[in-house]
Amino acid sequence: GDSICDCRKGAIESKLLTRKTDAGSTVFMPEVDQCMSQLASSVPVDIMPGRCDPCNYTMPQQPMHRCMFPKASSFPTFQCVSNPYDCRVGGARFLGSSGQGVNNIFSYTTYDDQLAILEQTLRYCHMLPTAPDTLGCYPFYKSDPFIIKECPSVFFAGNQGKFDYTHIVGKDGQRVLVVLVPRFADSSSAVVVNLRTLDCQEIHFSTRLRLADEAAGTKSGIGARSGDDAEEGMDDGEPKAEDGAVRNSPAYTTTASAVKDFDVDSPVDSQKVLVSSPNKEGMDLG
Repeated sequence: GDSICDCRKGAIESKLLTRKTDAGSTVFMPEVDQCMSQLASSVPVDIMPGRCDPCNYTMPQQPMHRCMFPKASSFPTFQCVSNPYDCRVGGARFLGSSGQGVNNIFSYTTYDDQLAILEQTLRYCHMLPTAPDTLGCYPFYKSDPFIIKECPSVFFAGNQGKFDYTHIVGKDGQRVLVVLVPRFADSSSAVVVNLRTLDCQEIHFSTRLRLADEAAGTKSGIGARSGDDAEEGMDDGEPKAEDGAVRNSPAYTTTASAVKDFDVDSPVDSQKVLVSSPNKEGMDLG
């Protein structure tokens, strides 16, 4: 959820535009499309809208149009989905949302634990118990689509402040994994679920950027190296790169590492990754 816009920067900004300004959602669309296309080239990707994304505001939110993802839409593994979202992966049923229901209950009640709120909504068999009173939703009058009629294997909520989970057992012995998926923009982490055991873990990603000319041992004046970065650079005896060589070289060198790895004993098909918001510029991977 919140796949394109960052609600914390002001959800009403897009409503106060002039012909000389652009909505924040349009600025990040090429970057989101590029990111989704890279992921969809190797793994199936479902992108879910959030409260500030370019789609209808009221619940349930309809899938974002595929025309906004021209590169990613060329892959059959990429699909835009609704919010809430219900699917089956490897025999396990996933049911969840971008977190509006949990956040709304947290704002209007004395609950101070989002995981307890999510667990209670499952026990209530209703995903959005505060709609339409304090949470906008479409005026259904014949049936309520937010009623949980079938027990899921995994019940999740995205865009939460921290990672947390619990296992609950139903009256008929159903075992359900209830999990909070943290905002990637704040935590730089994703959640991996083992479909066989319904165990989950949080994996953290860290990215370190180094100027290419600094790695080559030059002094560009942009910044000074210290500590480990200085040790990782080239020896002082190496010839310094000329300005033209620096301009023609890649701008940055990026390295990424995961604090916790995937379960190497489990095949890829037996694991599902849940991610909320990919970076601090406002993109999310719902």
